[in-house]
Amino acid sequence: MLHNTELAFKLASRANPPSADDLYIKQYQQLFQSGQFGKAVKVAVNSPRGILHTAQVIQAFKQAPAPPGELSPFLHYFGILLEKGELNYLESVELARLVLQLGRKQLLEKWLKENKLTCSEELGDIVRLHDMTLALSVYFRENVPNKGIACFAETGQTDKVVLYAKKVGYTPDFVSILQHIMHTNPEKGTEFAAQLANDEAGPLVDIETVVNIFMSQNMVQSVAYAMLGNEMFTHYDRPHIANLYEKAGVMPRALKYYEDLPEIKRVIVHTAVFQPDLLVNYFSRLMTGRSFVSLEVVGGLPDVDCDETTIKALLASVPGNFPIDELVHEVEARNRLKLILPWLEASMQAGSQGSAVFNALANIYTDSNNVNRRDCSPEGADPNVSIAVKTLLSADLPIGLIELLEKIILGPSLSSDNWNLLNLIMLTAVRVDKGKVVGYIGKLQNHDTAEIAKIAIKHYLYVEAFMIYKKYEQHAMAINVLVEHVVSVDRGVEYANKVNKPEVWSGLAERQLDGLRIKAAVDSYIQVENLSNFLESLRKPKIDTELAYAYAKWIVLHDMEDFLSMTNVADVLEVVEKCFEDQLYHAAKLSFTSISNWAHLATALIYLGENQGAVESARKGGNTQ
Repeated sequence: MLHNTELAFKLASRANPPSADDLYIKQYQQLFQSGQFGKAVKVAVNSPRGILHTAQVIQAFKQAPAPPGELSPFLHYFGILLEKGELNYLESVELARLVLQLGRKQLLEKWLKENKLTCSEELGDIVRLHDMTLALSVYFRENVPNKGIACFAETGQTDKVVLYAKKVGYTPDFVSILQHIMHTNPEKGTEFAAQLANDEAGPLVDIETVVNIFMSQNMVQSVAYAMLGNEMFTHYDRPHIANLYEKAGVMPRALKYYEDLPEIKRVIVHTAVFQPDLLVNYFSRLMTGRSFVSLEVVGGLPDVDCDETTIKALLASVPGNFPIDELVHEVEARNRLKLILPWLEASMQAGSQGSAVFNALANIYTDSNNVNRRDCSPEGADPNVSIAVKTLLSADLPIGLIELLEKIILGPSLSSDNWNLLNLIMLTAVRVDKGKVVGYIGKLQNHDTAEIAKIAIKHYLYVEAFMIYKKYEQHAMAINVLVEHVVSVDRGVEYANKVNKPEVWSGLAERQLDGLRIKAAVDSYIQVENLSNFLESLRKPKIDTELAYAYAKWIVLHDMEDFLSMTNVADVLEVVEKCFEDQLYHAAKLSFTSISNWAHLATALIYLGENQGAVESARKGGNTQ
């Protein structure tokens, strides 16, 4: 017993006395040198106070060959570490290098969120080569403000540089940062310079220095833009500045500073150089008395091929009341009456009683119906229904379309079971009235299940997509939605127990395996009637060990004996230890027999009352005490 190294190591591992450090190191070295890398990994991971969590041990596992059919010792080592908790500095750096080389950056993000890694400046430097935003997260946690600010500058987030510096109490070299940004992104550099000059606590850089930087980049004009854009001056000749901008072709700036209507009209027709939001904001700020100019603008913009979305947004932004007849006349003269349909409908819904609104709407709806009578859709529906549906579609009135379809489909109608209409109401609800989708799923039949569920997923209606698949007994697709999109393995287990279909258990098991829920995955695979298809794909030590224990736990001893007799990578000693804890002595007997461990087999036989067999086993093991 005094020379039983294995027993001494087990006792030491339970008590963890400081004197056991040498024993751990010796046990690790013996296992590693004998090629028992799996056991060496466990000893290293579980070593007291992390005495074996060193660069030398990591390098040794990195260079060790992978046994046939098993994970490499290097991956095995990190796999166990991640299950146990946080990695130290060296381990975090090595694992980050490995994961980024494999292109699995998302794993690194996941472990950082779970606080599995020890953040350091070196870790941030490694991540920075692959993902600047992720590196920012590491620098923030480790409080490396100089590199965090550099990341902000390189990613163009200049508005966050000063805020972050003040938050952490760090004063960077703003001049150097500005010079760097000016070289890489002059536009952002201009914004950053204005921010530094206008800080609430006073300028953070010398203004003359900023001007010199801009002059070195031939960007003195940008300095002027920044000054005017930040409204640093209040008294200057606005028309003169506007005229200079117009001559330089900078129409948005010219529009901002012109005040007289003739100049505004002259500039605003250059629609190609205006962003839609700029025009919308400009007209929304006009005084009501000047809003009438928008009528002529709206009428003239189609002539210069202005985008319809811009025109509609511009019209919606005009404050005050103005003669609607004039507006209708401007667009009708250009055969673009439908252009103002959304605005007319909004006016009517807001309570407008003007006859011009209703007359214009009547003209638009009449024109739409004349077209629809030549093109009735959807197919198979009553012609009157087709005209009404197509009119609402053309007018882009989805809420009105849903109300109409509900009356047709949910009430007595010749078109109540029309396949096209059923699909249309479902898809329209998915896009604009998500609250009604669940009710439709319960009430409606005869629609394109696959397509509607697919579109529901695209619109993040995962529960609704699951309900569709469940209703039509497409169980494999249903479990996929639960585990991939709802991301609820627990609900997946509940659903699998309810329907008890092999394809559901298989889908659930795959997800559990991806999430390293090995025991749960094995339990799920056991529910599949045919185990042969996946046993080969699950040939991993942890999985084989759990499978062997599952056979023992469920007292399927014949299958357990067959499994142990086949090629496997199960940790039989771990299985036996669990069997003894659960008093599964028959299973322990099979396990010891499979590895010819006669001494321990004798113990199991004694518990079973097979004393004669115990004596024989003890003799074979050379221990009759």
